[in-house]
Amino acid sequence: MSYWITAFGSTTLSTSQPMQDTGPGDADLGLVSLPGGGVHDPWGTDQAPVQLPYPLRINATLLGDAAAMRTALYELRAQIGVRDELYRTPDDPALSDEWAMARLAGIRVSRRVENYTHLPITLEFSVLEHPWHGDDATVNDVIDAAPTNVVCVNGGNARVDDAVITITAAGSNITVLTITVAGVTALEWAGVLGVGTDLVIDCGARTVTNNGVEAYDELTLGAGHVVAEWLRLPPGNTTVAVTRTGGDNTSAIEIAFDDGWA
Repeated sequence: MSYWITAFGSTTLSTSQPMQDTGPGDADLGLVSLPGGGVHDPWGTDQAPVQLPYPLRINATLLGDAAAMRTALYELRAQIGVRDELYRTPDDPALSDEWAMARLAGIRVSRRVENYTHLPITLEFSVLEHPWHGDDATVNDVIDAAPTNVVCVNGGNARVDDAVITITAAGSNITVLTITVAGVTALEWAGVLGVGTDLVIDCGARTVTNNGVEAYDELTLGAGHVVAEWLRLPPGNTTVAVTRTGGDNTSAIEIAFDDGWA
């Protein structure tokens, strides 16, 4: 599958050029070159993270008369330094757009005497996150067993680490909550989650709120937690086991994330 970079925020980018750099081919994995030609992998894991930000250069063409091209160019120049969503559109119309947060770092203009109705430009972006966001995925369930197994399906090809977990207490206060993925994740929360209120664990932002109030110090990592991230959702199915103390069988859990695409 191939795709075009098509928009930055609300600004549509032209795909009239015959070629684009759609990245992250020049992403830095952080490998260290050693004397004598050796390479040291400082991560020591099966997959090194993509180092951020990485550059992405987009060729585009502004079309129209002189006034229209000037207006379009000034609109883009005004966004230098802006942080917004950068979109890529797959060639297959049945597939959804994907996006990542990026910053427009600069614009190069190739002006020639024959450019009466078109103006080739190069947009230089710094991509600020990885992977790219695909379709929204939200899993809802009730915590009616010990544990309740919630299956999260990442339909992309890259691991997602920024899921948002929301627990809603029903029946009585929830005082202890465990969220585990066998051999990977062990989150333990202890506090007082009142009936009808939400505990929100944002695994990407690393924040915890109880009924809108910061509750970071009530979350701990258990002995079975072996990764740096709070929750990993690799491509495919991941079973998340949830156990509560307190509440009743109508207490609810929601896990929200986007499919991840490299």
